Amino acid sequence: MQAVALVGGEKEQRARLCAQVAERLRQDGLRCALVSGGGVDTESGPFESRAEISAVGVSVSWPGGKTLDDLVPHLEADFIFFEGGGEPRMPRVLLDGYAEDDSSLAVASFGCDAPGVPRMGDLDSLAEHLKARAFLLPGLNCGECGFDSCASLAAEIVAGNRSPEDCASLKPSLAVTANGARMAMKPYVENTFRAVVVAMLEQLKGYAPGRVEIEIDTK
Repeated sequence: MQAVALVGGEKEQRARLCAQVAERLRQDGLRCALVSGGGVDTESGPFESRAEISAVGVSVSWPGGKTLDDLVPHLEADFIFFEGGGEPRMPRVLLDGYAEDDSSLAVASFGCDAPGVPRMGDLDSLAEHLKARAFLLPGLNCGECGFDSCASLAAEIVAGNRSPEDCASLKPSLAVTANGARMAMKPYVENTFRAVVVAMLEQLKGYAPGRVEIEIDTK
């Protein structure tokens, strides 16, 4: 899954730009989602799903605080746009009026100049640029990549010194999906999970090493 945050500008400008770029990505077969808070609304624009802090007619609401990882499994998307923010494990597009702190993870600017950041002159070039540069790290801060946090790795990816492939948690040899969404795992959890499951499988008649699929209904 890829993601990018749009920062700076006015809310209407950010939302309009998200929709315009999403329309171009959708033409390439990518499902896009828009996020700005909690709740899911699938009825407007080029987005397969939306999330908003407050909106009329949202189809999902949660009591109490929820994290990005609580929300993402509910979004039917290959590419997520974060309008007006985003956690430091994804890149950013800068719009006029961006805060200086936001430039550290910038992969592009649109409608403004930012030192050392490529300026995209039109929507098509921005869409193609984001297809190549957008990413979303799992936020596990496991340290297997050699950095102390996903934010540190994200900064190195944006700088061109690393790539999302350096995240061990994005390419586990053990995959667990819940309601169709793949669950991110720290390598320690993955190894422990594997050891326990394999030890139990070895007690079953007919088991042989190889690819194993397990389905569990937790309802």
